[in-house]
Amino acid sequence: MNATLHSWTARAAVLLVALSCSTAGAKEAAPPPTNGFTPGKGFRLVSDDGNWSLRVGLQAGYRLQTLITPSTEGEARQPTGSFFVVRPRVDGTLFKEWIRFWTSFEFASNPPFLLDSFVEAQPVPYFGVRLGQFWSVTSWHEQLGPQELVFPDWAFVAEYFWLGRDKGIQFFGNLPEGTFRYELSLTGGSPLRQFQTIPGNFVVQGAVRFYPLGKLEDTTEFPYMMIADRVPTRLGISVSGWAAKLQETESNFNPTRGQFKAVPTGVRHREQGGEADVLFQTGPVNLYAEGWLKRTDPVPTDARSAFLATGVWAQGSFVVIPKVLDVALQAGWLEPNFDVDSDNFIYGQAQVGFYVYKNNVNMRARYLIGHQDSPGTPAVEATLPATPGWNHVITLQWNVYF
Repeated sequence: MNATLHSWTARAAVLLVALSCSTAGAKEAAPPPTNGFTPGKGFRLVSDDGNWSLRVGLQAGYRLQTLITPSTEGEARQPTGSFFVVRPRVDGTLFKEWIRFWTSFEFASNPPFLLDSFVEAQPVPYFGVRLGQFWSVTSWHEQLGPQELVFPDWAFVAEYFWLGRDKGIQFFGNLPEGTFRYELSLTGGSPLRQFQTIPGNFVVQGAVRFYPLGKLEDTTEFPYMMIADRVPTRLGISVSGWAAKLQETESNFNPTRGQFKAVPTGVRHREQGGEADVLFQTGPVNLYAEGWLKRTDPVPTDARSAFLATGVWAQGSFVVIPKVLDVALQAGWLEPNFDVDSDNFIYGQAQVGFYVYKNNVNMRARYLIGHQDSPGTPAVEATLPATPGWNHVITLQWNVYF
């Protein structure tokens, strides 16, 4: 009797241990969603099944900056305390993890305005669709948020050519292993703060991105501060292009309805352009280079002439103290109009970056020097990117992100 009892007791103990191990394994395989702050994901509320989620966050850059620019009295010094960006946002998922939404605002401008607002569905990695107001697909660098930049702001040349944000539809997808991505968008050619689209305006854009050595472990411009281990060697190659038909507008205020309305001016143009960039990451080094070419065709052509613009720039950043300090260099050249002599812009900048905690809290100390040639007369159709002469910028900036 005792032997039988001991036998059943032993069997019950083995069964309980097996069930305990099985339950523990199941819990380890599928941990419940975490509410609250999660590094890399910010503050979130998540349903038990993980399909519904809400995240709130902020991208902010607080800066002290001195601009030294040419003036009629020699040099004008403009010390300022300002904001680079102040962008609160809400984003998350709806019904399924692959149905996502995002809305963000820019409060560093007066008046504040809607920056991005879209909903997207991506049931499989190979295909997704996005509707709303979103950023241009051109340039890998310009896809980054302010918290992902190694310098205090986006590169001068890239900002001159980049198409900004627009309203419309975008198709995108990537290989599951992250070695290829494509993006194609069709938008209405309405600027960021213009809520209505002018009939006849359109912008078509496309981009393809290749990562032949494998998926990027981190998408910031300072992966060596984000990854615990050594950054693996990665190479990224991107090509993008666009075609557009646009008409300039003027903003008129309607006092009866209390709203602004965009009114076409009749000044129209077509433009086509392309961009290519290359990214290289390894260990304590991150390198990037980019080139642009754009053709502008005024309509009608009998009043104004077509012209070409081009620009190139490159940067490199390097670790000085792991996870704490890095240095970065950037240089660029811009030709606003091939048909106009002496309108080139060239610049260089150097920086020291101090990281309190990854891209969540860090500081930038930057010095930029640039020279804008003067054509003597207005550069016909093109806009000069800077004040003619030598320009200097000294920036101290704190970045906060969650």
